[in-house]
Parts: sequence; structure tokens; C-alpha cells
Amino acid sequence: MIPVLENPESDEASLMEKAIQLMVYKMTGFKRKGGSRPMIYHSLKVGLVLEKANERIEVICGGFLHDLIEDANVTAEEIEFIFGAEIRALVEACSHDNDLHEQDRVRAHEDLFRRAVDYGQDAIVIKVADAADNILDLKNLENDRRLEFIERARLWKTAGEQFCGAQHPLVRQLDRRIRRASIVYPPKI
Repeated sequence: MIPVLENPESDEASLMEKAIQLMVYKMTGFKRKGGSRPMIYHSLKVGLVLEKANERIEVICGGFLHDLIEDANVTAEEIEFIFGAEIRALVEACSHDNDLHEQDRVRAHEDLFRRAVDYGQDAIVIKVADAADNILDLKNLENDRRLEFIERARLWKTAGEQFCGAQHPLVRQLDRRIRRASIVYPPKI
């Protein structure tokens, strides 16, 4: 059960603080897959990069919360209770279907991509920021998984270009990281 985060103010700073509090509360002790870095660090970076890019507060909060459903056993209903229907829908659009992911990772990624595209620009920009941070952890993965992550990042970059424009700072950042990762981790022939 999630503690009710008491804060009668509803300004943007309070909403962002609630998102950070919930993320820290639910993800303390979790490590990144294939690495030793705290999961909190990733989610915090995604939210902060969205804030730096001047995204709407709902998108910033979605960035902080984007891994809670798939990685921290938080339900969509709990997110809605604290943050409202819009942030719930945004976080759901950016989260894997865990049951599908256990059965078929490829189909789960296709499903996630479709749902994010259906939601629109706000979900895409979160996934672009997410992919840009994920690509920094490739050194901790086997070569096949690295190539999978790079290919997925390319899909998010293409969606980012379509929804946000190729000159959007987060799309450009992801593009630079993909190019760098492709040099450092070229496909093995």
C-alpha cells in the first residue's frame, strides 16, 4: 500500500515533489537490470531531463513515475489516486504489459510502442528521454541485448522526430547517443 502523500497545495512544485517521493518510496533498494546502479537514479534522471526540456508538469511527473508499474508493483489505480487520470494514462502508455513481456519480449515492446504512439507526443517524449538514459547502460549487457537496445532507441528516435521534430533537444540527444553507441558497440559479423 502506498502512503498518502499529504500536501494540500496543488502547484507544480508540489506535484513534482509527490512524484519524486513516490518514486523513492517504491524503488528504494531496486537496481537497474544488468547493473549495480539504483533504479531511482534512472527514473530521477528521466524526470529531470524532461523538466530541463521545459515539458509540461504532467510529462515531468510521468517521467519520474514511468517505471513504477512495470518495476515496482505500483498499480495504475494507485497512480491515479495520487496524481489523477491524465498522469495515470501517461504512465500506462509508457509502461510494458508485464504479462505480455514475460511471454514474448518482442511483442511486448511492439505493444508498448503502439500505445505510446497512440497516446501521442507526451508519451513519446518520455520514451525518448527513457531510451536516451537506457543507452548509457549498454556496457552492462550482452552484445545481443545491446543491439536490441540500440534498435529500440532508433525506433523511439524516429517517433520523436515525427511527434516532436528532429531538432527537439531530447531527440537530438538520443540521436547522438545512438551514434556513439553504434561506434562503441558495432554489430558483430
